[in-house]
Amino acid sequence: MVIYDPADPHLGLYDVDDDATVITLSDWYHEPAATIVGAAVPDATLINGLGRYINGPASALTVFTVTKGVRYRYRLVSISCDPNYVFSIDNHTMTIIEVDGTNHNPLTVDSIQIFAGQRYSFVLTANQPVANYWVRTVPSSSPLASVNPLVETDLHPSPGAAPVPGKPFVGGADKTIQLQIGFAGGLFSINNVVIRDVVNTGPDTSDNVTFRFVTNNAGPWFLHCHIDFHLDAGLAAVFVEDPAGVLKEKGVSQPAEWDALCPTYDALSSTNLR
Repeated sequence: MVIYDPADPHLGLYDVDDDATVITLSDWYHEPAATIVGAAVPDATLINGLGRYINGPASALTVFTVTKGVRYRYRLVSISCDPNYVFSIDNHTMTIIEVDGTNHNPLTVDSIQIFAGQRYSFVLTANQPVANYWVRTVPSSSPLASVNPLVETDLHPSPGAAPVPGKPFVGGADKTIQLQIGFAGGLFSINNVVIRDVVNTGPDTSDNVTFRFVTNNAGPWFLHCHIDFHLDAGLAAVFVEDPAGVLKEKGVSQPAEWDALCPTYDALSSTNLR
């Protein structure tokens, strides 16, 4: 779903924002999910559903057509099951203006590392000589040199964005820690850094993320890993905000079927779970 905001504070930065400027990145597996054992490795990367793989046919690729001198707002979305990507456009820079639905101060980069479930809006100005330029989506397994890559600590919410919750400690902070899981029920950030609802937890098994958010959205919300294989393995939890308040809502009650969910699931055969 794409929501077009008629009051977008960045309207003056771009000329075109339509269906043709939405970019989805995904991974493609030749093997059915039920037959994959162990770590899955994608066979190809798809841009808007099209792509190629090693020793495969020269199938069609996604083509973006632009007019010289026009500014385009592209909405970049990672719908991948596993890998993160480094996204770039040859000979062009990109000015990021929105991250995971929150407007940010414009930041110009030449590449964007995007993880599963994340979204970015960037402005591309077609200011290079008329020609064909490669749009590159390099998966996490392939390192790519970049002159001016996106560094998340350089992203800052635009004025008017939701403030960080909480009160400062007397005497101020004595140490600043940059923290880099998706939370479906809210946004989170620290110390005026990028506000987003999906963050990278880091490449090392000892890495972790601590976040804080305002409990102002009553209901059950899904906290989970966006890597599908991890989610399938159980890396998920449900946050229930204000359960008493939820039950007080008109027409809301806990059905008897709720208590039968676990026994019903436990009784399923392996065939039913595929």
